[in-house]
Amino acid sequence: MIDYFRRLVQLSPQALGNTAMLNAGIELVAAALALAVDQRPDERAAGALLRQQVITFLKANISDPELTADRIASACGLSRRKLFRIFTADGGPMMLLRRMRTDRARELLLAAPDRTIVSIAHACGFGGDRNFYRVFRSETGLTPSEYREHVLSARPRVPQLR
Repeated sequence: MIDYFRRLVQLSPQALGNTAMLNAGIELVAAALALAVDQRPDERAAGALLRQQVITFLKANISDPELTADRIASACGLSRRKLFRIFTADGGPMMLLRRMRTDRARELLLAAPDRTIVSIAHACGFGGDRNFYRVFRSETGLTPSEYREHVLSARPRVPQLR
């Protein structure tokens, strides 16, 4: 839950205008408070708490290429059906994991321009570089190399002081 609010603070003002994100934060706080006073949180708040628990697990295990819906559900103490119900709006937990891996790959492509595409693919949990290229291109419209080149070439160059 703390991660959620840390990331919320880092968002742009336009993104903060998204009431769904703010409502989710309120639901998380309500669920935590209800649990703190030994009350059972309402179903929406409990769902928000479970969702955050799964997202935290996914972030911690993003580099595991063997991560499956069954393993995620088991690790988070959920049934497979409940896991998919929680992430219906995201297209399911595996689609969310795919987007999270792609986002992580974007970060690594820019943060480490000398790092190979294959090593980034493995660091992000893609089993192979062919799958990584296919997924990355479907998510961004560019191959990993094209993305890196496009974004890095668009950045303003800072002159080096001597």
